[in-house]
Amino acid sequence: MEPNQHGWFWLACVQVWIGIHNNWLVCFDAESNPIGDYVQLTEQTKQAVRLAKMAEKQAELEAQRAEAEAQRAEAEKQRAESATQRAETEKQARLKLEQQLLAMQAELEKLRQQGNK
Repeated sequence: MEPNQHGWFWLACVQVWIGIHNNWLVCFDAESNPIGDYVQLTEQTKQAVRLAKMAEKQAELEAQRAEAEAQRAEAEKQRAESATQRAETEKQARLKLEQQLLAMQAELEKLRQQGNK
């Protein structure tokens, strides 16, 4: 096995270069980027997991807020529909009473005319 121009060795089985950098044994990817050591990778992974959990909790909170808002909107819609229905019922009752009143007034007028004859 021959080292490259940096003195690194290619480990084909894991597709990484291995070499010394600043007196540390370091693995590099195929593009010569340092992969990082175990402690560094572990901390990065832990941080990524923490951030993912925080994002998940934030998404859950947003979903709960959206659901609560949708429920409030639905309740408001139902209240508005109920008020509209109540107003329509009251209107129909008023019209019916007005018709009855007109019929009674007409009957009264008819009776008055018969009495004046």
